Formats: sequence, C-alpha cells, structure tokens
Amino acid sequence: MVTNYMTNSKQVKAFVITALVTCVIICLYGIIQIPGGGRVSTPIEGQGGEPNTMGGYLVLMGAIVAGLYLCSSSPRQKRWLTVLIGLIVLPLLFTLSRGSWVAASGMYLTLIVLSDRRVILIFSAVLIVALSPILIPKQVTFRAINTFQSIRGYSGTEKIVGLSLDPSASARIATNRRAFKAWLQNPIWGYGPGPTFFSTASILEHSWSLALSVPSAFYGWSGRLSVLENITS
Repeated sequence: MVTNYMTNSKQVKAFVITALVTCVIICLYGIIQIPGGGRVSTPIEGQGGEPNTMGGYLVLMGAIVAGLYLCSSSPRQKRWLTVLIGLIVLPLLFTLSRGSWVAASGMYLTLIVLSDRRVILIFSAVLIVALSPILIPKQVTFRAINTFQSIRGYSGTEKIVGLSLDPSASARIATNRRAFKAWLQNPIWGYGPGPTFFSTASILEHSWSLALSVPSAFYGWSGRLSVLENITS
C-alpha cells in the first residue's frame, strides 16, 4: 500500500531505510529479551506477548534484507546487510516459533529458486547445516526435537512420515484438517463468519489461508486477490 504513494526513487530509498532501521530496533529489543530465558516475543498482544508474530515479522524482514543483499553491487551495503541478517537470525531462533522456522526455510528455498546467485545460497545452506550442532542454542535444539515427542495418554497424537508429534503440533494439524474438509464441502459460498465457522476452525489464527477459505471460500479469495492486484498495480 505504501508503494502506491511513492512517486520517485528518493521516496523509495527513504522508505527502505526506515524499514531497515525499524528492523534493527526490533531485533535489538528481541536480543535484550534472550538473557531472561523466555521466548522472544512482541509486547503488543497481551501480557505474554506473541512469539509467532515476532517470528513472522523477522521472516518477512529477513526476506527483504536477503533480497537486497543478493541484488546489491556495493560491498559496503553488503557488509551492513550481512550484519542485519545476523541480527534477524538471533532473535528469530529464540522466538522458539516452529511455524516461523518453517516459513524461514520456505523463504530461503524460494530465494534459491528465484535468485541468479543460487550457488552462494546453496553453499551457505550447506555450511549452516554443517555448523548447526555448534551454533544452534540448546533451547532451539530442544524445541525442535520436542516437536516429535508424543505425550503418553494423549489421544489426539498426529504423525508425519511416521513420526509422532507433540500435542501442540498435533492439535494444529487436526484443526487444519477439519477446516480443509469443511472447505471441500462448500468451496464456493463458504460458511460465513458465524457459529459454523468457529466450530470447524476455532484456532485458525495460525493459518490465515484456511481462516479465509472456510467462511468466505471462492468469493473471499477472489476479493483478496483483487485487493492485492490493486495494491501492486
């Protein structure tokens, strides 16, 4: 939406710099939280915050910063962008947000596919994987491993490729499956934002695509895509 009101390169540069400076401030705010031992989070969604929101923002900004790095021809700019990438990765890890980690992996794969400098990206990925046992904090490793540890007596355990998931991940998969089945039953009109929607998809705050598909279905997606087209045109 902001880009629709930009008329020259000076405005674009000012906007990008503002976004990057804001990102630095947010990253420092997140890093300050790390010694406290809790999950890095935002201060805007209740007393406990919301680590997933923080993680989503960092993934978004990480994509922008990585794109700027890949397109830049200035060594000086690349140095600063490299520092910023490091500032983003650290609090992102300590959000302990598995959804954000998956999103970051998808973002990185997209950069590999779309970028002409995919060799550098692939080499960096291999290097990161090789050094991960040394570099990755214990809290992050425990969080990732705990995803695939089921709880005895929990009846709703889900599995992926034969691996059992913890109750949190299992609940999300089960809810998304129910919402997807509900969408298949009414893919054109949807159910509307009433009791039917909330009974079939009550915790879809982590899956906006299904949260849109179930109540408004085809017409909701048509409206959303139309808005996106108008924003980017």
